[in-house]
Amino acid sequence: DRRRSVLALAAFIGAALPLIVYDAVSVQRHPALAAWNRQNLTPSPALLETVLAFLPLLAFSAVALANPDNRRAPHVRYLAVWSIVTLGLLYAPIGLQRRLALGVYVPLAALGAMAVDAASRWMRSLPILALLLTLPSHAIVAGAGVSSVQQGDPILVLGRDELAAYRWMDDGLPSGSLVLAGPRAGNRIPAYTDLRVVYGHPFETPNASGELAWVQSMYAWSEEPEGALARLRDRGVTYIYVGPEERSLGEPAWLESLEAVFTEGEVTVYEVAPE
Repeated sequence: DRRRSVLALAAFIGAALPLIVYDAVSVQRHPALAAWNRQNLTPSPALLETVLAFLPLLAFSAVALANPDNRRAPHVRYLAVWSIVTLGLLYAPIGLQRRLALGVYVPLAALGAMAVDAASRWMRSLPILALLLTLPSHAIVAGAGVSSVQQGDPILVLGRDELAAYRWMDDGLPSGSLVLAGPRAGNRIPAYTDLRVVYGHPFETPNASGELAWVQSMYAWSEEPEGALARLRDRGVTYIYVGPEERSLGEPAWLESLEAVFTEGEVTVYEVAPE
């Protein structure tokens, strides 16, 4: 009954509220999380683009809601409210607008399926026709990926030297060590090892643009080695990863003063010894 539903909702909110408050306060107060949150922005596209993207589902949903019997059904009203609220949140004044688009497809697809199920045999073939029309775009995306892999694109393919270095680093370096690496390796090292990097994922690294510039400046360093080593030690960097991408950024003289602790083909890992 209604009373039990209200109590269940209150229990759900009461159990979830402390976690929500904790997350909200942490994101605002913790320095690293606050820096990450300031750049974690995924705005929705223009309203016209959103309408065009959801137009087929919106049309089918409108057909389903045009049926008075459907509008009287509680589960259909629930789906309609879910769709309207989520579509509105796509343009709410929050930084994660576009991520909420994932929640729009579920209720709209359910409403659209009801419309198709009640339609004539010709109308029921429309989803199949729509699927066939999308196949060329899917083929282009899949073909581009396969072609890049066949050509050994380093963005998509890990070289054997690189993979060997990650495995050695995971087994041979102290957990949590800070590693200087280029953008591509910096994004992969935390996935293959229990190590930290100065710059990794562009959205998940706090102060990403500043950290990327710092990494690039270290590999392009042209001044005296002592200054570079002092900067590395001040940041707590204990290991340097050097592969093809890092060499394209520069070959600084300060690398010659470090000990190479791992070498495999085109990849070398250096240790920054304490003073």
